[in-house]
Amino acid sequence: MSRTIYLGVVYAIGILLLGRYFKGWSQIQKARHVEYFKEDNQNRVAEAKSVLSNMKTLNGKENIIGNEKKPRMNKFSENNEHTCVLAINIITLSRENNLTETEPPHYLLQTVAALIKLINRLDQNYFQIYLSICNVDLNPETYVDMNYIPEWITIFQRDKEKRESFKNRYEKEREDYVFCMKNVLEQNSSFLLILEDDTLPHQDLFSVMKKELFENDQCELKKDKFKDLFYVKLHTNSWDLNFVRLWRWTKFLFFTGFDLGKVFELMIITLFLDVLIIVALKKYSKLRLSYHMFFILFIYIAWVLNVIGRQNISIVWRYILGITHEMSDATGGSLVAAFYPRASAEATVQYLNSVECDKSYPKDVALNRLARKHWQQLLLIEPPLFTHMGYHSTKGHTAY
Repeated sequence: MSRTIYLGVVYAIGILLLGRYFKGWSQIQKARHVEYFKEDNQNRVAEAKSVLSNMKTLNGKENIIGNEKKPRMNKFSENNEHTCVLAINIITLSRENNLTETEPPHYLLQTVAALIKLINRLDQNYFQIYLSICNVDLNPETYVDMNYIPEWITIFQRDKEKRESFKNRYEKEREDYVFCMKNVLEQNSSFLLILEDDTLPHQDLFSVMKKELFENDQCELKKDKFKDLFYVKLHTNSWDLNFVRLWRWTKFLFFTGFDLGKVFELMIITLFLDVLIIVALKKYSKLRLSYHMFFILFIYIAWVLNVIGRQNISIVWRYILGITHEMSDATGGSLVAAFYPRASAEATVQYLNSVECDKSYPKDVALNRLARKHWQQLLLIEPPLFTHMGYHSTKGHTAY
């Protein structure tokens, strides 16, 4: 008995010591990550300011407009009836300086500068781009990033009394989304791309969109892929791509989630590998394998595949097939960068105007439920076409 107690005490002390070691190691790694993030962010900010400072003012007119005024088309607009009209809107507000003491992160500047560079290289005989910014900050006068924005880019800005009428953070997000999308819809664009301000576009953004979404040389969505499309997510968190999502941590609770399609993929791959291993063991070994062994191996393979990650398996699969991007079913949440057909955007505005959002029913969950209710497609492009620059999750638009 005494020996058992002694071993238990030694084991407990060992666990505590290891815990302290790994905690210290993780803090060191986090500090290094923060320093790398700050340096990388500062370099991108300097480049973005250089790009924006070289932009010439097209006219001296005020480009901040209210709810009832129609925004004018900007520098990239061309009157060509054969082009696809794509409205790109960036929803933005000022961020807290959680990682730097002097400078804000300037996410908006980085996103705008990157989009301008991409649009300048774009073949405008196909895409007609309308670029706008939606400033939903509670104190827009103090939002320093707006001072760097070229005057020819239209800025939507909410009236002060309407900005202060929301009940909670989730209601504000819903109202902001409706306000921004409603103003963009006034441009009569065929398609909308709604972005949060901390999403950096990849160099192949427009070429991949043209290849994966549209028919050849036509301003129509691919009929063989899209039957009743609600939206396409151009960015999603890495854990949302996995078969079963296990690593979300909030309020001291683990949250799991799954998509039936991805779980079905996991079961098919697991079953194939399970049978393959069992056949190999029976042929090349003298082990006696029971049904229990088959089941245990099935569970183990499924666990290993989920740890490896569906996104990593997809990289290998795309390499074997010789393709660069693919479309798959999207999970709800994380509307950092979303592509909407016009009809879906109008339905989004109408539906979000009719509901109230809170912690248990945020806008992304509401839109997911709306699409599922009407059996509409929710898709995503893998790998993503945007990089999330924010160090922390930017849900609520407040974190750095």
